[in-house]
Amino acid sequence: MQTVSECLQKPGNQYINGSQVNKFYYNGGGMQDHAVNVAGLGGFSSNNIGREYNSVLKNIGFGFSLPAVAGGMKMTPKNYGLFLQGIVRNQWKTIGYLGKDSIAATPPDASDGKQNPSKTNMRYSYGHWVESHTTPLLGGPKGDGAFSSPGVFGFYPWISKNKSFYGLLSRYNRQSDAFRQSAACGQHMRKAWLGN
Repeated sequence: MQTVSECLQKPGNQYINGSQVNKFYYNGGGMQDHAVNVAGLGGFSSNNIGREYNSVLKNIGFGFSLPAVAGGMKMTPKNYGLFLQGIVRNQWKTIGYLGKDSIAATPPDASDGKQNPSKTNMRYSYGHWVESHTTPLLGGPKGDGAFSSPGVFGFYPWISKNKSFYGLLSRYNRQSDAFRQSAACGQHMRKAWLGN
């Protein structure tokens, strides 16, 4: 059974390019490193991580298919909605970190443009994007300041800039740009609903 520490050792998660230190680099390794060296979850398996999340977050159905804290999560859209609802209701400390210490995710402040999968000038905060981009996603509007975390297969959860509303677009699509398509669609839905 693989652990969070073993997942951290996977190629790419530990690689450090000295010329790129203090520049944005999009990779799951940062979250893995935090889980191992700050949260003390290094010896945890997928099942252990799910139990830990559920014990802290009121047992709302977190599960993990692999011990990758940034990308191995699995849960129903309904339960993910409960998670987002808990954030906007200030049930967990998470709301205080939305947008906090956000950094530029495009050159010259990033290692290179290929590392920002959105291909826009969105900013990045603790495990989520700050949609303050002035360059729109292909097919989407310019940013409205919302916070989001699009998944590689098209899952798109978001919380509004004022931290009062949330939503998610739940779909499964293996196209390489599925997350960008979902984010653009979700942005249009949010704009129509909130009028931003």
